[in-house]
Amino acid sequence: MMKIEFAGPAGSGKSTLVNLLSEDTLRISQVRMPTTDNMGDMPFFLWSFVKFLPTYLAFPKNGDRKLTRRELAWLMIVNNWPHRLMRLSNGTMQALIIDQGPVFLITSLYCFGPSWLQRPEIETFWQSVFAKWAQTLDMIVLLDASNECLYQRIIGRSKSHIMKGEESSAVYQFLDRWRAGYNEILERFSQLSPCPRVFRIDSGMVPIDRISRLIKMEIINFNNEYEQTS
Repeated sequence: MMKIEFAGPAGSGKSTLVNLLSEDTLRISQVRMPTTDNMGDMPFFLWSFVKFLPTYLAFPKNGDRKLTRRELAWLMIVNNWPHRLMRLSNGTMQALIIDQGPVFLITSLYCFGPSWLQRPEIETFWQSVFAKWAQTLDMIVLLDASNECLYQRIIGRSKSHIMKGEESSAVYQFLDRWRAGYNEILERFSQLSPCPRVFRIDSGMVPIDRISRLIKMEIINFNNEYEQTS
């Protein structure tokens, strides 16, 4: 079964595409990441914290700032969720899809988290995280568009966003930072073997329904190739 994450800057169409693909309920299933505000996910976080505690205690204690509670939860997800995601696989579905999953979390933590998360003494942890997800994800779909296109989508939609109401120059800078962050993380994935295939799509140029059809074809081809080699 193919496991795909949809990532990209704000306004690039991730949620719209995931919702469209999720309508094919017989073949495609959307996976929700654990959240700390869901009581049903508490067993995962308790188990993850116990497993993660020795690693956490070895982290540097000084730096520009401490981890937030959300960032600590994200670290537990990127470190421990691959095992749980692999267990979700079953023979009735052709693909599991994730809207802003581990790639988004890793980018948030590594590129926008406390600066000490990029220190050399943390590198062993990150190597382990990248290796786990390189073996878990089969494809990363990176959606993007021009800054002007993304800006218009952000200010025009009803969904709230941290940059909504900001000047266009500030939004462009925000988008460029995230774009650079995603590129840095995907470059690290590309250095691993096996590594997920990266499918880059300009959602400002390609209609969302056509993107959906392209992704469905990728899913079919992946499963056909898997059946032929298994």
